[in-house]
Amino acid sequence: MRIPDAVIESVRDQVDIVDLVGEYVSLTRKGNRYWGLSPFTQEKTPSFTVSPDRGLFYCFSTSKGGNLFTFVMEMENVTFPEAVRMLARRVGIEVPEDADSEETSSREPLRELYRRVCGSFRYLLSEHPEGGDARAYLQRRAISTSTVEDFQLGWAPSDPFWLYRFLKKRSYSDEFLASSGLFTRANPRRALFSGRLIFPIFSRNGDVIAFGGRLLTGDGPKYLNSPNTDVFQKSRELYGLYQSLKAMRTAGEFILVEGYTDVLAMHQSGVKHAVAPLGTSFTPEQAKSLSRFVDRAVLVLDADRAGFAATMKASILCEQHDIRPTVVELPEGKDPADLLTDNGDAVLQESVLSAISSLEYFTGVYGVRSQSDSPEGKELVLRELFPYIESIRSEVRREASLAYIADTMDLQRSSIIREFETRKKGRQPDAVSQGGSKNKRSDSLSEELYLMLAVAVHCEHFPFVRTILKTDDLTDALARDLYIALEEAYRAEELQFDRVQTRIEDEQLSQLLYERAARDEFSVNTEQVVRDTVRAVKRKAIETQLRRVQAQLRTQDNPVEEQRRLMTEKSYLDGELQKLKAVQHG
Repeated sequence: MRIPDAVIESVRDQVDIVDLVGEYVSLTRKGNRYWGLSPFTQEKTPSFTVSPDRGLFYCFSTSKGGNLFTFVMEMENVTFPEAVRMLARRVGIEVPEDADSEETSSREPLRELYRRVCGSFRYLLSEHPEGGDARAYLQRRAISTSTVEDFQLGWAPSDPFWLYRFLKKRSYSDEFLASSGLFTRANPRRALFSGRLIFPIFSRNGDVIAFGGRLLTGDGPKYLNSPNTDVFQKSRELYGLYQSLKAMRTAGEFILVEGYTDVLAMHQSGVKHAVAPLGTSFTPEQAKSLSRFVDRAVLVLDADRAGFAATMKASILCEQHDIRPTVVELPEGKDPADLLTDNGDAVLQESVLSAISSLEYFTGVYGVRSQSDSPEGKELVLRELFPYIESIRSEVRREASLAYIADTMDLQRSSIIREFETRKKGRQPDAVSQGGSKNKRSDSLSEELYLMLAVAVHCEHFPFVRTILKTDDLTDALARDLYIALEEAYRAEELQFDRVQTRIEDEQLSQLLYERAARDEFSVNTEQVVRDTVRAVKRKAIETQLRRVQAQLRTQDNPVEEQRRLMTEKSYLDGELQKLKAVQHG
């Protein structure tokens, strides 16, 4: 079995990170932090800091950061379980002998449990009266009975304690259930999923290893996913991979969509090789896994700003793993599930066949946004496109891509190449000292990401943030990932910096958060900054929705009912915007 979470948390609480690091680095206290020479590189000016209040270290010279476990892993070149054991011995905590032992561990009981629970969820969806709302929702989304069966969809009852009673009658121990990922950490008898449409997540071999749940009514995050367990790592798995693998290998490509219902819509329309990430943005681990089966990708993500950012990130990851990405341009405000509901299978199939290269897509979108006929606009387009060009591993394709940009923008190819090389050199890491650091991403941080970083460092402000902002209001993919991590920690009653960090799957985001926390960047007037920024982000989200609704209202061929619905939505959004402005000016 894996090392129990309770043991890990006990070690974390009892080991003093300053004492630990002080055995490797000579530290000097300055304010509420400690400074010393980096143990990772040769330097004369201290750039390595330890923040005991947040249990973190950060090296500004090498951009390495983490907690006490990652520090031991770096210094001793050991695995995470080995680091836990070393630190446990330090404070006299006993780690079970068979924890993380490949010879004695068995994942089959957990798989058997998930198979049983999946079967129960399926029965409740198809037969139980309380599953009626979920059945009606699937019918409205035009999801067929055969698709429901293929993906083994289910329903979790609204009673959060039903699952515990059900499993206890089948002689499962409290200890086993508490580590199963099916119950909350705060209350190991309370089911993680209640009152939700259930999407089982399968391993590549067809085992049920986790669940995703969609809330249909009531308060809470719209989507919720199982936590990591012995058989499930969220950053590595993809929804629909088991059902897609055969078609994916035949086609030599995968289709990446955003959500569970998008995967269902694609499969139902005959596009059988669609998959989706699990509540976070597309990860390097997922790209690496897919690269073993395919060498092409079709990205079918939302047409809003968040979808565009996700498309850029996914394209870069694909290129880094030798997968050639293309993009499907969806109508604004529509996703694949909407197209299936509104237009049927044929339109969805045709949209996939109309995919264009990622470079063509990005060049066109940035060109429209920046008014690229002007010198300033051309410069902006280049700045936004170069990270993607840099991710292309083939020198031939990279050179051809630069030539394409030059021809499209009516610029000299030699000028584009020189500009690319200059900017590439300019992004090399700069030496820093304890007096401050040149943050490589500070100029490019969105307002949303800045906000969520500040809230992750000062978690006490998240309860306020979640009353105003929802994940759908955020267009920055990294900001959304941070919001999800904070929401999961909040629901588990673990709203602390280090607990939030453990829920972040994206290594780049994790290191960025460590850096910002180490710099103590958000310590001045934090509450006011958070409140002002939350309202500014919410205002932009409402204004974006309003523009979408107004554009749809200008369409002449809307049915009467649709026109009435749009007018109601516009009236609601107008009211929300006025309330927000009144609060800001009050």
